[in-house]
Amino acid sequence: MTELAYKDVRKILNFLENLHTLTDLPSLGPRVISSLPQVIGSALTSWSPTIFPTHEVSGSVLSKQIGDLPQSAEQIAKQRFLEHPVVEYYLRTGDGSAHTLADFVSERELHRLEGIYQSILRSINIEEQLITVLPIPESEKIDLSSQMAQEIVVALHRPQRNFSECDRLVLNLLRPHLALAYCNAKAVTRIQQNSARLSQTLEEMGVVTLAPSGEVQLLTRRAWELLSHYFSGPYKQAGQLPDNLRRWVRHELKKIDTMESVDNPCLPLRIESEEKQLVIRLVPSRGLHQYSLLLEELPSSRFSPKSLELVGLTPREAQVLFQISQGQKTSEIAVTLKMKEGTVKKHVEHIYEKFDVGTRIAAVLHAFEKLGLMP
Repeated sequence: MTELAYKDVRKILNFLENLHTLTDLPSLGPRVISSLPQVIGSALTSWSPTIFPTHEVSGSVLSKQIGDLPQSAEQIAKQRFLEHPVVEYYLRTGDGSAHTLADFVSERELHRLEGIYQSILRSINIEEQLITVLPIPESEKIDLSSQMAQEIVVALHRPQRNFSECDRLVLNLLRPHLALAYCNAKAVTRIQQNSARLSQTLEEMGVVTLAPSGEVQLLTRRAWELLSHYFSGPYKQAGQLPDNLRRWVRHELKKIDTMESVDNPCLPLRIESEEKQLVIRLVPSRGLHQYSLLLEELPSSRFSPKSLELVGLTPREAQVLFQISQGQKTSEIAVTLKMKEGTVKKHVEHIYEKFDVGTRIAAVLHAFEKLGLMP
């Protein structure tokens, strides 16, 4: 079993502190590509919003360490999109965890790829890539009509084939954090876009600013309306949060301060109503010594296999647990997912191990808790 050294853990914690600082969507990519190589060494790092259904790369952000790819190379990348071994594997399996080129092709086979290698990687002296597709929940993906990203691909490049299992482990640990940072940055961007006319629209946004002690410093009118609607009330105490929300904030602040779990980022709190849901995000801003709550009212979400990947399950494990939540037995799950009953049982065992539980009900409840779902 691969183990992390103390210096690796310190690098990860420093990266997470920088990653989870309040930022908008355009700034997140450059932030990741400038700081991620400090955790996993890379000659070239990319943060690429990608529309997989149409196989087009949109607005890729690249490290400036060895220069941007020429426009012709980007055109080749689009034309030869399906030639990439990791892309082919992801489209076939839906597994976005960290993989290298060496996982699928030998050095000789790689050199035979005219588009990806001969026209791109060879020209910039790159022989290996470590790639992950972030587990962005369906509800957070941007509409295709906006011509923006459906998936985020993070890739690290080296001139030698020397990515280690430790590098793979670290990138897999960072996947949920990178996905959460993307969702938070997208929420921040939405708020920024809605506040172009700041004096008029500020009161229409659901924002609560908190002191390090958890006391309310700023509460917009929209935040007051949402708190009044979703919490027992009406909410009249503008100087403090509702009791349930205050307890959640204290718990998350303690987790942020201690950084006790690398693989357990601060997930949003979701409170379901009849046809809508209130999504509350806690975003730290250490430089200002304060915290912000971003309140958004969205269409009601559904417990889905994709959302279960956020709590550390593989796509297949997430599908199995989702069917369990629907009350299906092992034999029924095997028919639904077209797999053997023994395979279903193996997936259930792996879920138990990851969640440290012993029953199916406990596994489902654990997933609800981790996702911040509150009926």
